[in-house]
Amino acid sequence: MLKMIGLIALVAAAGFAGVQKSAELKERIRLLEDFLKMMLDLKSRIDYFKQPLLPMFQQTSAKKNTVAYRLLDRCQTELREKQGEIRSIWLHAAEETYRKTPLTKEDMQSICHLGSFIGQTNYENQKMQFEYLEKRLEEQLTEAREESRVKGPMYRRIGFFGGAVAALVLL
Repeated sequence: MLKMIGLIALVAAAGFAGVQKSAELKERIRLLEDFLKMMLDLKSRIDYFKQPLLPMFQQTSAKKNTVAYRLLDRCQTELREKQGEIRSIWLHAAEETYRKTPLTKEDMQSICHLGSFIGQTNYENQKMQFEYLEKRLEEQLTEAREESRVKGPMYRRIGFFGGAVAALVLL
């Protein structure tokens, strides 16, 4: 009886690992969509209000409590306290904010890319960079959705199947 409970627990644990991996794929999509929305919000504020970055960050980050808006809040706090260069502050804040997330290296490069051009005095170049980043994020989102659609069910099945195989071996 105890052996059977252990085997069932093994199958359940392996299945849960597969479900967890599948959930990470969905979380990546959610984080990318969240960042894209925040970036588009920031872009529209720059286009229409043409304010300095610090007040813009304050107004934008106060709107929502998502990961991307927490990134803006963190940048705004560090800009106010340290008076540093936006590029280094953005990079540090992005790494801290997205540290334990399922984002890929390419996703993080896109997120960090925003800090490399935001606040430039050349408005046209900044506008082109926003458009480039928007396109890049859309491509990454398409890739993430496809990966989740294909690999998500596969991870769940492999988890339960692997657990079942291990249980059969231990029988």
